Formats: sequence, C-alpha cells, structure tokens
Amino acid sequence: AYGQLKTVRLPKKYAGGHRGFAFIEFLGQQEAKAAMKHLTNTHLYGRHLVIEPAEDIADLDVMRKR
Repeated sequence: AYGQLKTVRLPKKYAGGHRGFAFIEFLGQQEAKAAMKHLTNTHLYGRHLVIEPAEDIADLDVMRKR
C-alpha cells in the first residue's frame, strides 16, 4: 500500500463498459509519487500499466475553452 486514496474514477464508454483507464487521487502528494515510482513498468491482468500524473485542472479548463 502506498497511502490513503482520496478518489478513484473509472470513466465509462457510452455503451457502459470501462474505457480502460482510471484517475486515482491520493490524500498526499508524497504517497502519489511513491505509487508512481513503484508501479511504473507494472502489468495488471496481462496489460502494461501506463502511469502518468494528470494535467492540472486549470490547464484543462483553458484547453476546453479553445
């Protein structure tokens, strides 16, 4: 375990299935960094996990307005 989770979101397709990615938010930044460090190059159910920090919400709002 790497720390306490604040939120976990699994976006769904319009048809109802999951889109194949998730957004996981930790309570603390250090826990998130530790999880990213240790889970890089990990496989889950035969699939390679791609772990990246999410874009800043403010940056996403600016991009959406373009």
